[in-house]
Amino acid sequence: MKNFILGIRCHVKAFRFLVKHKFWWYSLVPFFVFIGIYALGFYLKGLEENNSPDNFDDFEDVKKMLYYFYYGILLLLFLSLTNFTRYIVIILISPVLAIISQRTEKILTGNTYKFDFKQLKKDIIRAINLAFRNIIYEFSLILLITVLFWFISLFISAEKDMISFIKKGIIMIIAFYYYGFAFLDYTLERMRLSVEESIIYVRKKRGLAISIGVIFTIIFHYSQELLNPKDYFQNDYVFYLTIFAIALISSIVPVWSMIASTIALNEIEGLENNKYANKEID
Repeated sequence: MKNFILGIRCHVKAFRFLVKHKFWWYSLVPFFVFIGIYALGFYLKGLEENNSPDNFDDFEDVKKMLYYFYYGILLLLFLSLTNFTRYIVIILISPVLAIISQRTEKILTGNTYKFDFKQLKKDIIRAINLAFRNIIYEFSLILLITVLFWFISLFISAEKDMISFIKKGIIMIIAFYYYGFAFLDYTLERMRLSVEESIIYVRKKRGLAISIGVIFTIIFHYSQELLNPKDYFQNDYVFYLTIFAIALISSIVPVWSMIASTIALNEIEGLENNKYANKEID
């Protein structure tokens, strides 16, 4: 609970930090990534709809099979792009997140790190691998929780609403933890913790990981919920304007969370003492 409160407090500090040091410029990168993902997703969806077998006369069986195979893949890509946007955004903007974390630490402590393209490449690969690992672990746990609560509901059918509420709460906490983990690892890597050491560290500081992930996950999750279903939008212009507004708001969140995670670890570990860092000389 102590670490959880620390993480929430650091979000307040991080927002002030973001404004003071004009880090909001970094949000332009996730903004365009966010827009690009949705544009590609709806483009793929449009391909699938416009080439429906209903639009063809005398559609042969073989062609029909090829259609369902090909456009089934397009539909899968569409669903992945629109439903897993936050995962994809984190992976695609990992170089920017690394820069944000390093620059935040430099302002806080004076620490600098010699630019090394090989090290940067290694850091990005580590971040991407860790993101995929967390995705697999998160969805495996969600699947396990879903099956477990389905089994429980068979015996306690009278409390289905309560069971559903508890299940959703646990799933959200799992998401908070893994997203927080992803942001914390950028700083832990500069402390030269291995992936295994980083996993152990974050488990011990799970309250911090949950609090770092909570803002990011909630804003991303509920902002995207506004787009489903599309039917309640009066016209396409309102719909696309909503996507633009959501992208604008959501693009600031990963920058904010990255700063908050770096500030939090600085307060816990005292990053100025990191022996792997260089000190900036005035």
